[in-house]
Amino acid sequence: MILSLEHEGKTYTLDTSHFLDLSIPYNFNGPQPNYYDVNPGRLKPLRTSEISYSVKDGAGCNVPEININIHCTGTHTECVGHLIDQSSSVSEYIKDLFLPTILITVQPIPFSVCHDSYHVDVDDNEQVINRASLEKVYNKFHNYFPSSLVIRTLPNPKEKQFYRYMEHIPPFFTNDAIEFIYSNNIKHLVVDIPSLDRMKDDSILGNHRIFWGD
Repeated sequence: MILSLEHEGKTYTLDTSHFLDLSIPYNFNGPQPNYYDVNPGRLKPLRTSEISYSVKDGAGCNVPEININIHCTGTHTECVGHLIDQSSSVSEYIKDLFLPTILITVQPIPFSVCHDSYHVDVDDNEQVINRASLEKVYNKFHNYFPSSLVIRTLPNPKEKQFYRYMEHIPPFFTNDAIEFIYSNNIKHLVVDIPSLDRMKDDSILGNHRIFWGD
């Protein structure tokens, strides 16, 4: 299907038969990314005292039970409900079917060589995505007025989609970088790392709060 969309006075043509899925397919009982060494997602048949509900085990049908920590073992979407003490869901906030989006690639750098800040102490050799490197790439596409931003970090090997992040410590954004994104009215941020924040930031989640205007 060919669609014609208008955004900020410009008309774009979209061929829905050509697309790229940015998510990591969830492989129950197989390779998965893992954050904080949580239990991996598992799928098993429902078992009672009399039967295992699996066709493989002789049952008439499959009745699978799923145990999953989607936040730490796969592609997931967060909203402000991640931080507040009341029920909230992504579907309450995302109303648009099509989101004007740009994809940029950035190279994390050691914290010691940038002038940005973070809300807890950071070691000099920790890898961060700083404002200057982000701004340099983003500004090439600024005139497209995106509401959604996809950020790919380097290096980007194929095996990255199954990293155990306690072994491959991920980079994180500086406060200045997230403030830059927020100042450009980005409403949806997609990243290929487990979190906007440092793995340990005293449970503050400072970058999350900046992005959601807290």
